[in-house]
Amino acid sequence: MHNRARMTVGSFLCKDLYVDWRTGARAFWDLLADGEIANTAGNWQWIAATRNDTIPPRNVKLVRQDERFDPEGRYVRRYLPELESVRGKAIFRPWEMEGFERLDYPEPIVDHDEAASAFRAHRGQ
Repeated sequence: MHNRARMTVGSFLCKDLYVDWRTGARAFWDLLADGEIANTAGNWQWIAATRNDTIPPRNVKLVRQDERFDPEGRYVRRYLPELESVRGKAIFRPWEMEGFERLDYPEPIVDHDEAASAFRAHRGQ
């Protein structure tokens, strides 16, 4: 799994769904061929903002990551075959496109902007 995908998954689990970073780290240790304990734990702590430093925590904008690093949507279409028929920029927000209800794909389980605001408020930022 590409490092950017790991970061995005970690951010979504910890900051949008409030899953404890240790749960994600354990899954990664079990599933990744290169899951080294210190590196994995450190990365998960960094993305979950449990570290002890002065840098404000990052809140990864999931759709923005897709738009920036996969502007054609190839990665999304490859790993989400139920979206391979979606054309153009709609691939990044298929739930907003006309005809979404005909796709075999769920609506988002959480509103990222609301989750990000709640996370920042919880952290006192």
